[in-house]
Amino acid sequence: MTGPQHGGDASGLEQLRAALILPQASIHERDVFVEFLVAEQPFVVRFLMRLGATSSDAEDAAQEAFIRAWQMLNRGLWFKVREPRGWIRHVALRSWQRPNGCRRRDREIPTAEVPEPHARPSDGSELTLATLATRSALASLPGNEGIALALKMDGFTSAESAQILGVTDQQARDLLKKARRRLRRTLASEQPSPEGRTL
Repeated sequence: MTGPQHGGDASGLEQLRAALILPQASIHERDVFVEFLVAEQPFVVRFLMRLGATSSDAEDAAQEAFIRAWQMLNRGLWFKVREPRGWIRHVALRSWQRPNGCRRRDREIPTAEVPEPHARPSDGSELTLATLATRSALASLPGNEGIALALKMDGFTSAESAQILGVTDQQARDLLKKARRRLRRTLASEQPSPEGRTL
């Protein structure tokens, strides 16, 4: 998100509060909304990245979702949303997925230097490789399976996920089971064998 940084820094929060002028919302409503934004924005970005969005695309889509929420607050509609955490992820996801939205951009190419072949990996590199492999496997999950798993990872129940996805509770549970099975298979197939070959 562009603008002030929201890393839990009290001065950043105060700057954001000072910048927001709402004709329709009370100061208390504005403060509650800002606290929601500060608390949820990094998790919305992470949610989208789990589905394959680049960091910048995820931030753009999250920003669009929070702008829509802001507009609703300004019209007095925000506090009528029953599940704000689910709503904001749903809107951010749709923003990222729409044909003329963020997702159409080419994926970013990593620019970090690749170590020489004889260089010994630094501590934690195996964890980084495992994280990248897991993230890639999550992003490869088809449609609602990936979304159901990403919602579960964000702490949503099957009932909440079902509401966000527009399916029944049982369908949401089935999507989650399929996603977990597919993720296990994908990660197992990428594990190197003792001879260094992929299984």
